[in-house]
Amino acid sequence: MTVTVRRLAAAGLSAALFAGLSGCGSAENEESPEDRAAALINQVNAAMKKTSFHSTGTTTAFADSKQETTYDPKKGLRTVASGSVPGEMYCKDGRNYLSAGLLAASLEQRGQSVDVPEELADVYVYTDTGQDCSALFAIAESGKLAPEKDTEVSGKPATAIEVTAQGTSDTYYVAASGTPYLLRLESERGGQKSTTAFGDFGEPTDVTLPDESDTMPLEEFRKETGQQ
Repeated sequence: MTVTVRRLAAAGLSAALFAGLSGCGSAENEESPEDRAAALINQVNAAMKKTSFHSTGTTTAFADSKQETTYDPKKGLRTVASGSVPGEMYCKDGRNYLSAGLLAASLEQRGQSVDVPEELADVYVYTDTGQDCSALFAIAESGKLAPEKDTEVSGKPATAIEVTAQGTSDTYYVAASGTPYLLRLESERGGQKSTTAFGDFGEPTDVTLPDESDTMPLEEFRKETGQQ
C-alpha cells in the first residue's frame, strides 16, 4: 500500500499517518467471500482438469453401490460401478459411454422401463455432449466457501466449498496449501448420501475406451429396446 501525505499541519501529521496505516487491509481493499470462492473454484477446476487422479467412494445414484474413477487428461475418464447396479462409464473428447445395463438402470430411475436384449448386454451406449470430461467432476461456479466445514483430509488442511440446489448438496474439500486438488467430496441427493476420496494425483493411469465394435449411439439403442 502507498500512503500519500498531503500538506498538513505538523500537529495533525501523526494522526493522519496513523489513520492511513490503519486503513491497510480494510474491507474496501479485501476480496469478498464470493470473489475468493470464485477464484478458488477456478483454480481447483484448472488443476483437476490437467492432472490424472484416482477416486473411490459411494454414489447417490444407486443405493448400496460404489464407484471407482480413473482420469487422465489425455486418455479420458473411466468409472466402474459395483454393488447393487454394476457397470462402467467412459468419457473422452466430449463423448460419454455407458454400459447397457447401467444405462437401463438409470432410465428406470426416471420411470422408463427398459428391457436389454441379451445381444446388447455387453454394448456401451454413447452420446455426444460437447463437454470436456472434466465437467463430470468440476465444481459449479455457484459454489460458496463454507469455513465452518473446513477440516483435515488424510492429515492435510482442507478448505470446504459448498454447492447447494433444491434437494441436493455437494461439499468439496480442497487442499488448503500447495496445488488446490480436490481431496474429498460429500454429496446428498434425495435422501441418499455419498463420500468420494481423491488421490494419486499425477500418477500413471490406465484408461482404455471400449472397442468401437462394442459401442452404439443412444438413438439406435432406443430403437433396439423399443424406446422409440
